[in-house]
Amino acid sequence: MKKAYILSGHDEDAPSFDTVNAIKSLGIDISAINADKTEIPRDAELLLLLPNKDITENEKTRISGFMNDGGRVLLLTSYGVDYKNLYSMLSEYGVQSDNKYLCEDNKNYNLSDTPAYIIPDVTDSLLAEALEKESATVLL
Repeated sequence: MKKAYILSGHDEDAPSFDTVNAIKSLGIDISAINADKTEIPRDAELLLLLPNKDITENEKTRISGFMNDGGRVLLLTSYGVDYKNLYSMLSEYGVQSDNKYLCEDNKNYNLSDTPAYIIPDVTDSLLAEALEKESATVLL
């Protein structure tokens, strides 16, 4: 069975029930890990990062090693948090953040007429298939 790990130790919010079910429906088992204290297990295929505070230098090194070895990361950050180490690590992969948020003016693509709650058009992926099977809505 494929394995995903959720990074813990950063005041993370629990992933939604729909997110967990979508991942499990792909045949992926989910466990928690504190990468500051423990190496990322070799059986990890996906690392979920949902931090509400920055990662440590030690975690930065371990997560970078995981990614360099072909590991995949799903990252969801919070607005207004200073992610100095996280953003430094991501810049090594050409990813940058301006610490801004998106809004969608088209009411067909936002939740409850709230422009900051975006419902994206998700297509052509295993995750999209799993979400459709579970009748789940993706919300950014």
